[in-house]
Amino acid sequence: MANLVIGRLFRGNLILNGKSYAGSVSECDLPELNWTLADLKTIAQVGKLKAPNGLDDLKATIKGSFDPDLMTAAANPKKAVQIQIRSSYEAISAGGTDSEVPLVAFITGFISKGKPGTIKSLDQASEADFEVHCNTYKLTLDGNVIHDIDLFNNKCVVNGENVFEQGNANIGV
Repeated sequence: MANLVIGRLFRGNLILNGKSYAGSVSECDLPELNWTLADLKTIAQVGKLKAPNGLDDLKATIKGSFDPDLMTAAANPKKAVQIQIRSSYEAISAGGTDSEVPLVAFITGFISKGKPGTIKSLDQASEADFEVHCNTYKLTLDGNVIHDIDLFNNKCVVNGENVFEQGNANIGV
């Protein structure tokens, strides 16, 4: 039996347009890769078939303390933001920590929602909340690219392979 290794992400830093938000961001939710599937209907099939159709919305969420620069970025719907989310990935087994390497997400997108927070009494902290719609989303682990998605350029590289390369060539893009 193989040794069980459990991976976890912990600690992190958000860098927005070159400014670090270490200590002021409490949570970053990375975009979910949700591939939509199209029904393939033929009269000869005895059941439903589905084929990959494209990616659903790529959204990231950011929560943390109120910051005027984040609110300014959220207030401009015509200007994309550059985001880097850095974290530490730790692999743990029965013997302890096997490795600890950087996990880095690079995102370009538009802040579509920006909530400055709720005014509360002194004993309750308020959190600002932001939603980013991503045009590009690149995820690396220890410098190795897991995936690199660019919606404007119809690019999706997974483990070094551009999965839409032939389809793009077929249509001349």
